[in-house]
Amino acid sequence: LSLGTDQRLRRKVAKLAAPGPGGLVADICGGTGDLAAEVRRLHPQSTVVLVDFAEQMLRLAKQKLPDARIHAVAGDACRLPLADGSCDAVTAGFGFRNLQSVRAGLLEAARVLRPGGRVVLLELFRPDGALAPLQSAVLRAGVPGVAWFVAPGRVPAYRYLARSILDFVTRDEMVALMRECGFRDLEMSRGLFGYLTVIGATRP
Repeated sequence: LSLGTDQRLRRKVAKLAAPGPGGLVADICGGTGDLAAEVRRLHPQSTVVLVDFAEQMLRLAKQKLPDARIHAVAGDACRLPLADGSCDAVTAGFGFRNLQSVRAGLLEAARVLRPGGRVVLLELFRPDGALAPLQSAVLRAGVPGVAWFVAPGRVPAYRYLARSILDFVTRDEMVALMRECGFRDLEMSRGLFGYLTVIGATRP
């Protein structure tokens, strides 16, 4: 449904993460490892710790990515099994919508980042602005409707997707939260009619 935009923005996330040679990247809510693989592709000397609480996702990631420098670890994005200041970058693709507390996730990312480290998020944000009512209606009815045609067996998953976006923060609210959590030098890239957005920031 993203028309390939998510693939382009994953590359953007990996590029902005910029861990440097030998850098350590925490990919939180890492799922089956698509973003972790892109980080390793662009930064072959880096190491990625893929963290997800879903054991099934981790098993799939290990099968799909037999890469000695991608370590799939069970864990909570709000209580990462990583030491303070141990990471050069923290990435997250489509995971923050599923956290109980966005603020807690951002504070945890700040904790594990070294000074100068980067947090880069790829996410679907709640619509805002003049077109928000129309965009919200499209999400509520259009996304499940399209799923009936392209993936009829996954209609409930797409209903959840639409609901999770509508229950999430807007881009501006996320930017404000990131600043409140101490991040600086924010930058943003948008795709898919503004729904999909990459936000990168630096821990001072």
